[in-house]
Amino acid sequence: MAPEAEVEPVRVRVLGSLQLGDDDGAPLRSARLRRLFAVLLARRGTVVSSDRIAQFVWGDGQPADPSAALQTLVWRLREALSDAGCDGAARLLTRAPGYLLEIEGEHADLVRFERLVHAAAAEPPEHAAELLEEALSLWRGPAYAEFADDEVVRAEATRLEELRLTACSDWVDALLALDRPDETLARLASIIEADPLRERPRAQLMCALYRLGRTAEALQAYRDYRDVLAAELGLDAPPSLRALQATILRQSREPGRAPPIARGAGVPSRPSGNLPLEASDLVGRAGDVATAQATLGRSRVVTLSGPGGVGKTRLALRVATDARSRYRDGAWICELAGVADASAVPDLVATTLGVQQRLGHTVIDRLVEYLRARQMLLLLDNCEHVLDSAADLIDTLVRDCPGMAILATSREPLGVDGERILPVQPLPVPPTSMPGDTMTAAAVPSVALFCRRAGAAAPTFALTDDNVAAVTEICRRLDGLPLALELAATRIRALSPADIADRLERRLQFLRSGRRIREERHRTLASAVDWSYRLLTPRQQAAFNRCNVFMGSFTLAAAVAVVGSTEPEVVDDVSGLVDKSMLVAHTNHAPVRFTMLETLRAYGRERLAERGEAFDACAAHATYHVEFAEAADVGLRGAQEGAWAQALAGAFDDLRSAHQWSLVHRPELAMRLSAALFVYGEAGAPSEVPAWAARAAAPQHPLLPVVLAAAAGTRFSGDLTHSAAHARRALCAVAENDPVRRYPICALADIALFEGRLTDAVQLYTRQSDLAKAAGDTYFAAYATANSSLPHTYQGDIGTAVQLAEQAKRLGTAIANPTILAWADYALAEALLDDQPDRARLALDRAITHARSARNRFVLGVTLIAASSLHIRHGDPRHAAALLGETIDHWSLAGNWTQQWITIRQVIDLLVRLGAHEQAAVLYGALTESTTATTAYGPDAARLRSHADTLRTELGAQRYSTAVERGVASNDDEVIQLARAEIDRVLSALGPAVHA
Repeated sequence: MAPEAEVEPVRVRVLGSLQLGDDDGAPLRSARLRRLFAVLLARRGTVVSSDRIAQFVWGDGQPADPSAALQTLVWRLREALSDAGCDGAARLLTRAPGYLLEIEGEHADLVRFERLVHAAAAEPPEHAAELLEEALSLWRGPAYAEFADDEVVRAEATRLEELRLTACSDWVDALLALDRPDETLARLASIIEADPLRERPRAQLMCALYRLGRTAEALQAYRDYRDVLAAELGLDAPPSLRALQATILRQSREPGRAPPIARGAGVPSRPSGNLPLEASDLVGRAGDVATAQATLGRSRVVTLSGPGGVGKTRLALRVATDARSRYRDGAWICELAGVADASAVPDLVATTLGVQQRLGHTVIDRLVEYLRARQMLLLLDNCEHVLDSAADLIDTLVRDCPGMAILATSREPLGVDGERILPVQPLPVPPTSMPGDTMTAAAVPSVALFCRRAGAAAPTFALTDDNVAAVTEICRRLDGLPLALELAATRIRALSPADIADRLERRLQFLRSGRRIREERHRTLASAVDWSYRLLTPRQQAAFNRCNVFMGSFTLAAAVAVVGSTEPEVVDDVSGLVDKSMLVAHTNHAPVRFTMLETLRAYGRERLAERGEAFDACAAHATYHVEFAEAADVGLRGAQEGAWAQALAGAFDDLRSAHQWSLVHRPELAMRLSAALFVYGEAGAPSEVPAWAARAAAPQHPLLPVVLAAAAGTRFSGDLTHSAAHARRALCAVAENDPVRRYPICALADIALFEGRLTDAVQLYTRQSDLAKAAGDTYFAAYATANSSLPHTYQGDIGTAVQLAEQAKRLGTAIANPTILAWADYALAEALLDDQPDRARLALDRAITHARSARNRFVLGVTLIAASSLHIRHGDPRHAAALLGETIDHWSLAGNWTQQWITIRQVIDLLVRLGAHEQAAVLYGALTESTTATTAYGPDAARLRSHADTLRTELGAQRYSTAVERGVASNDDEVIQLARAEIDRVLSALGPAVHA
């Protein structure tokens, strides 16, 4: 062991209640922080999705905007880690699609515990006892305390508890080997109390009592265990303990014989069975192995389900290999893929186990007779094509053979009583936003597997800066599917990663194994998928073919429209495709959404083309999404705006696909779709939506004014010139008094406001409101009224501004639309920001709540800017900095540079007030030269001029000029990085927030 001075302090504790810090640590007091920390710890080293975290933290009581609430909670956890001195021990990182917790060294008690236990296994008894004693001293109670029974944490907590009990028994073995049986009794009592059915500690207790000369108590310990087994499981004592009882009886009569020992009692020196040696290592599946092991410890039937090529067999073999020492008669694999006749399944199992047939008995009778007294793990591999026969056999064996456990692999569940289903997912792939460095990429499991197999195929292969982009593209395009990655990696002998990536459009034919492998169904990727496809019913095949036209996730309603069958039939077919692992159901959504692996989608497209149904399927897909967008356009203007916005976001990939297809084949549908997305675009939709409209705009079409108005959404990304051009074209296409003019006028009014033409803005917003009222459009009347309040505020006409904001609030209340309510409160706060800050703060709080409810990215962002400005002006720099950090991230995700530069103005304001003059000057230089920033006006312009004067005075002419030039030379991304870094520095310098 290392000397005490070299041992790292334990700062993260989960072996008991969650605690942080040195020595005894401090418990996390916030229940939600504890839940967040628990789920990240249980999945440490892997990315946990935001959706999964939110479900664990809040359950059914989700906040209005789970993403924003989770960001706040993550920020608080980072502060708690920092406050507890855990910066070097635990790192909480943002990694798409969620968060990743990394534990450094042995700063976590569970990491140190596992290291000590594994080290003890290789040491002689004296040293092993010391190591195990140290390991067990780390436990203060059940692992993960109150979260141990929660689904997300349960597997990890169970695994740790199993390891603790094993370590306890190993410690007892070491003490018995050192002839110190008296020291083991108390711990043996606690082990038996924790798991009364566990055989090993019962044998150890018998041995310890006998060594102490307490033979009668040793024999009574045997009888106690026998009675427990009979009462709880209806079983007799296992042969190993019966043999130990006989040895004690014999030795008590023959004192000269050596006393029995407990180590390995009842366990053969070599595990029996027929599991093959693993030819290659298992990459990226440590968490899956641990979960399967824990589940196998609680359930006698565990099914690993998933699509072909996902790695079910290799995972099952590792689980069975690791678990076989727990079964007296070992672990056996029966490969069912080659069984053509389902009725032959029992024969294959009998032949594998060496069970001979007897006259007058069925094969199943003989199997039951043979297995009834055995303790065995049976791995049935590839059950999907003989499902009923395999399920019947498993059901019989589990019912009549109490020592049997079944581990199965199948592309759909078996459906037997007590079955626990563990879906096997493809390996995580690099997100498109991931940095392109080799170290980061190599840590992604799919990349690690590809590199490992590529290195085996071509020993000179290495992941480098030159090929990392191509390798990550391969992993993304192949969905992280292990079989596909391994087949692709074999091509590295003749092709570069870039060459392989270029050929993946033909992946089903291109990816072929050159190895001599037993299963023809795994020789090519196409054959692996074809194997699953042939198991579908004709109707399921037709549904699968048509569902491949979806580019993202889809609902049952969308499937009904595209498949073209009746709803009950589609529900049955989609459920069957989920069961057979051809679709994935995301049940944490309401309604449930379904996705398909890209590899399966490529296969389905080929089948669809073969049948000549591709055009009809795409037409149905486009028509459905146009009608869906038109319904959403109405819904976004009402009380259920947030739900409709979420639904549009979920379908966005398919909206894009529908638009692209319609442009070529059905231009009328493309026009309808772009017009329907106008309100969604105004609410901060992805910046590509205006470009869709610009491409779709068809002359002389009745919808042309609305579509061009949608194209004018480019103003949000800073392109005011093209936005104004689109809006003016729209006005030319519609009569002077036609209410449709309200759409392009909306864009022109915003542009006037951005450019500081405040009188023009007032007139345009008023005209927009009048036209909306004429059309009976309360939504746009209220929207324009709220917006018209803003130029009055910036002109100093506060009374009119407040009046208009309150008028908009009344209109918004009438239709219960959260966006209008948010705009009204935001406009009111802007008017009151200087003279009535407390009232403004309350209005901003309401606006943020409404905006999150509406999922309106634009109004949320401008409200965050106003809130940060309020806190800057009224002396709360820490709160202001936190809000500015959130706002910068918000606009970066939204791609809105017009508002991002307004945010940078606020950052400059904060830095000047805090004395960070050089950094403020750099940002000022970037702001003044940006082509996407709007010109400041009114009070903002006055503040900016004052700050420039302050910076010249404080820095001196030379330093000021150098800093400004540095900003001028910076690109937009560098400016954002600098602003974000300064915000982080300010937060660090000001220290943690003080919570009431």
